Amino acid sequence: FQEESVGTEIGTAFAVLFLLRSTRETIRRVRKAQARKVGNFGLPDDVSEMQIGSDHRVRAPKVTVAMNEIMEKLSDEESSAAFDEIIKNPGAFAIGEMDPKRSKEYTQRLRRVLRSGSWQARIIAARVLGRQGDLDNVPILIYALTDPDPRVVKEAWAGLRQTRRLFGSGRPPDPRKPKTVSSAVAEWKKWYRTIRPDAGFIEPGGGVSSGRDTGPAKPKSS
Repeated sequence: FQEESVGTEIGTAFAVLFLLRSTRETIRRVRKAQARKVGNFGLPDDVSEMQIGSDHRVRAPKVTVAMNEIMEKLSDEESSAAFDEIIKNPGAFAIGEMDPKRSKEYTQRLRRVLRSGSWQARIIAARVLGRQGDLDNVPILIYALTDPDPRVVKEAWAGLRQTRRLFGSGRPPDPRKPKTVSSAVAEWKKWYRTIRPDAGFIEPGGGVSSGRDTGPAKPKSS
């Protein structure tokens, strides 16, 4: 429209409507892109190590947390808050490799933490033990499926599936639904006993089952 034909006021109104519509479409695209950086907005000053993923999102490289540092914090109850950032942003952090010379010591400590540590420490312990893919960790990871914190359950579930090399869909049990927890625990025990028939398991009360599960007692014949 030309101002000569419609007047200044009407021309201005049409211009505002045009800009509003254009802005709305821009906001919609930005919201759909979520974590994408548009027009360099939100990028750090140093972009030399930034990477663009296959989904065209710009990401910073993961910060690696040394395993020794993790173990030190696990033994200090006052430092549980130090794990908050790792827990809130798991994609931004990577846990360093375990020192082979201290692997046995660290693994035993992580198993103890998974049974009685703070919720932050239990999440980290489940994550590290699950990542090892060690069959010896299966009993403690199955025990962790009974944890009241769903984040611990999620890490333990992922670790069990990685150990068993299961890929694709699969949801962890919901701590709020005891039946789903009992069913998941029973299924994982059943699978583990196909590999180690005499395996013992940690019970939620803290005890350890003695070897093979013989199932419910059979009724006596009269």
